Amino acid sequence: MSTVESDGFLSPELHRHIDECRRRHAGWFELLTRANRLGQSLLKEVRIEPTNLQQSIACLFYIRLLGHAQAAVILIERCMPTQSEVLCRASLWTSRGRVSC
Repeated sequence: MSTVESDGFLSPELHRHIDECRRRHAGWFELLTRANRLGQSLLKEVRIEPTNLQQSIACLFYIRLLGHAQAAVILIERCMPTQSEVLCRASLWTSRGRVSC
């Protein structure tokens, strides 16, 4: 049988911890969900000229930033805040790169 003790963060047993974490911090997860939906909706509106390298790079940075943010939420709900912080730092570096384009 798979347990947290034998399989760590890959254990199916972890799902009850995820539900508890989401209940305990419902306000924060609601904010993150709304921000994510806004980010996803903006992504649908992006129009890039295929020959415009600056627009292409900015869009790639945005997609990377959104993916990092989504992954950070997944890690937080799985009781992995340190790993989530690493992704948040990567997001900051990505956003700094986007601003300098």
